[in-house]
Amino acid sequence: NLIEKYELKHHEILKLDKEIEILKEALKGEETFSSILSTHNDELNKENADIRVLTAIGNCHRKLKTFKDGTYYFEKALEKEPNNFYALFGLADCYRGMNQQFKSIEYWNRILELDPNNKVILTRAGDAFRTTGNLDKAVEYYNKALNIEFDVYAAIGLALICKCEGKYDEAIERFNKLIQDDPKNGRLYLDLADCYVQKGNKEEAIAVLERCVKVDGKNPIVKSTLDCGKIFEMYGTDYNTKDGTCVRDYINVEDIDSQEKDVDERLVEQRIIHNIKRFIMTLGR
Repeated sequence: NLIEKYELKHHEILKLDKEIEILKEALKGEETFSSILSTHNDELNKENADIRVLTAIGNCHRKLKTFKDGTYYFEKALEKEPNNFYALFGLADCYRGMNQQFKSIEYWNRILELDPNNKVILTRAGDAFRTTGNLDKAVEYYNKALNIEFDVYAAIGLALICKCEGKYDEAIERFNKLIQDDPKNGRLYLDLADCYVQKGNKEEAIAVLERCVKVDGKNPIVKSTLDCGKIFEMYGTDYNTKDGTCVRDYINVEDIDSQEKDVDERLVEQRIIHNIKRFIMTLGR
């Protein structure tokens, strides 16, 4: 896990380095993101601030996940160039990161007004519509993207909508097809397993996760979910709690937080609570 975290952090640093190189070129040699901000703060607020600098700093904030700070620089860039793709994309993605999907849709659509056949933006907009519950609009945007060229994220979006609408057989078919093309994508297995859970077939759900572990044994979320699924298969309805109900019944309560400590004390010794939560999100209700 430490190695994976290091590799992820290293990857993020490399992405930031690309933006910093743009800034170094535009601002004549500053070495770090922080020094650029401190040294050129006044310059950035001038009317003639370089638009490349504004969008590059916005992208640094976006990759650091300081999305609110990033919006300032992208908005300044739009003041100079209202149709600048990088500024529009940056604002849309910042609002997505802040979970303000309706605002992100506004900027995705502004890009699409300029470039209606951009399948990446169509898919991003579809994701935003799906997240806000506008499933019909999401399907429309995903299909537009797929009519241009196959896009795996649009295909995943359609599968997720099928699952959301209770069309589990169609969702299962879609996820299985996606897994054939991308057998190491753990997210696909988790969603496929959840479809089987919703159909009441937990044995098949566990079999799906076991397939994933065979292909990619390093996926910690899948392994954790599978372990918890096996615990509940093992104890199931005959593992009684103090009020006479079983552990599975506790999983169905709406306010799970008030019950999870009682459930945890009755599970196998040394099982930790975050694993139980992962089970709830995927193999349980």
